Amino acid sequence: ALHLSFPLAPPRMLEAAHLVDTGQVYGPTVYRAAPDADTMANQFAAMPSLHFGWALMLALGMIAATRSRWRALWLLHPLATLLVVVGTANHYWVDAIVATLLLGAALLLIPRPAAAAPGPLPRLPRPRRTAPSPGTAPAGPGALEAPAGPVPVPEPLRPLPVTAGGER
Repeated sequence: ALHLSFPLAPPRMLEAAHLVDTGQVYGPTVYRAAPDADTMANQFAAMPSLHFGWALMLALGMIAATRSRWRALWLLHPLATLLVVVGTANHYWVDAIVATLLLGAALLLIPRPAAAAPGPLPRLPRPRRTAPSPGTAPAGPGALEAPAGPVPVPEPLRPLPVTAGGER
């Protein structure tokens, strides 16, 4: 709704700023048409940065879902996204700040799911392994049976003949 209510041009469109859209110069870019004639993308949707907001939301979700001591490294994803969208002149820094504030407000307003009981997570039972009989191959999910007899060798591919009309 913000994109439609308050359209904001990204910095790459401001000639006075002398910023270079590196995607446009070096490719690839999705912005081939003039901004007012573009039917594929809203080029005036710089505020807030959905690129950064999405990356931050994913990182926070992964931090909440994992238990590793390295889980804070998930924050490298929004950091890299921020550097790319600002470095390519597609967003201002403030676009990411507003996206962060909107995400924070949404997290405060949306009720959290009920917390799990304290304590360690329940462990799933391990599958039982059975020893194969002597002289047989182990069977199980995905196990292949050996073919009986010699394995046939496929014939080599041959080009199709070309007819007078040039069609095969």
